[in-house]
Amino acid sequence: MSKISKALRELLLARAAGMIDPEEFERRQAALHAELLADNAAASRRRWWLLGAAAGVIALAIGVYAWQASDPAAPPVGTPPPMSPSMPAMPPAMPGAPMGTPPGQQQQANAGGDLNTMAIRLAEKLAKNPTNGEGWALLGQTYLELRQYKEADQAFAKADALGKVDARLREEWAKAKAAMADKKPAP
Repeated sequence: MSKISKALRELLLARAAGMIDPEEFERRQAALHAELLADNAAASRRRWWLLGAAAGVIALAIGVYAWQASDPAAPPVGTPPPMSPSMPAMPPAMPGAPMGTPPGQQQQANAGGDLNTMAIRLAEKLAKNPTNGEGWALLGQTYLELRQYKEADQAFAKADALGKVDARLREEWAKAKAAMADKKPAP
């Protein structure tokens, strides 16, 4: 039973027992209803923010895919490298790594390339529109993924100043601060 439901029940019992007059009952009941509406409005804002964040991630993924697909120098997706009898077979390349790159170097080739470009573009957009709290939150998460902890901390601070940091983002922000303090990668 929620706090508001419990308070309303106690209020109804007090009125039934004659402990409060009808005017006091109406005043307290109105206050409880206002509190309930405020709680529902806050929950609704959180849902809309999460929905917006999900839409942003999807748009970012589509943008990265479109950008990759428009690269004329990139070989068609799924095209294996030409094989010669003297050349040993290579495992499939990781996304973003050039075809034929040895597996150990594929990780390096993929590390931060596209995400770093997207972070730069987002930072440029935020320089033009610094009041976009959701953008700062996304930039903070992007910098955290890129292990750029100082930049992540600064972006999260700007998002927080604009009221766009929720409990989940505070955990991400704490990871960035811990990594900066320890000088080691965040989990």
